[in-house]
Amino acid sequence: MSFGGDPTIGGWLVAAAYVAAAGYVATRSSRATGARRHVLVLLAFSLFALGLNKQLDLHEAAFVAAREAVRSLGWDDHKRLLQLVGVGLVLAVGVVGLLALRRLARRVGGWPRSFRLAAIVFLGFAALRVAAFVGLLKALAWLEGVVLIGVELVVVALVVRGAREWTRPAPG
Repeated sequence: MSFGGDPTIGGWLVAAAYVAAAGYVATRSSRATGARRHVLVLLAFSLFALGLNKQLDLHEAAFVAAREAVRSLGWDDHKRLLQLVGVGLVLAVGVVGLLALRRLARRVGGWPRSFRLAAIVFLGFAALRVAAFVGLLKALAWLEGVVLIGVELVVVALVVRGAREWTRPAPG
């Protein structure tokens, strides 16, 4: 298995969108103060990391390592159960992350609606992507193309909109 990322035009478009959004959010962070600035810097870093991962497929290396561990430990008979547990763990981490973000939102005066929508859409995207990657959703293999790229672009657009809303000067 190669770790070549997504060399399609759509893959490069999404990677570029992540990196451009990271730059935009980092720029907008200079207009924020306190905890909001820290959140925006963390968000910019996360978007940049997602852009790099889109082409480097670092998550794929983790899946390959897990598959090799299952094989070497002789757990092949339990492969499907382990796949379900893996998807469950990704979902659990996502839910814990959303709860942590919710708690943080209280400290920063709440999230723009765009950020909330982006988090929900991204969690759903990640769950579908993991389930498809481990072979649980072979019927949804068609999602690999235009639909998943579109979902990623929607998430990026929602984050950019939220950063703009959050750092817009108060009317006065």
